[in-house]
Amino acid sequence: MVYQIRAMVESDWPKVKQIYQSGIETNIATFQSECPTWDEWNSAHLNDCRLVIAESGTVIGWAALTAVRVAVSMLV
Repeated sequence: MVYQIRAMVESDWPKVKQIYQSGIETNIATFQSECPTWDEWNSAHLNDCRLVIAESGTVIGWAALTAVRVAVSMLV
C-alpha cells in the first residue's frame, strides 16, 4: 500500500463528499444532517488547511479546518 497526504483540490470534492456523507449516515463524524454543496463547503473551510490522504491514487480520507469565532461574553 502506498499512501500520499497532499493538499486537497476541487476535483477531490466528489470523493470527499462521499466520505462526508458516510460520516453523516453513521452519526460519527459530524453534527450536520445533510452534505453541503461544494460552494458551501468551500466557503466554510480555510483554503490553506485542506488535506486528503490517497491510497494508490484514490482518496480515502480528508481533513480540513474551519474558522471558529468566540464571543467575548463566552470568555467571562
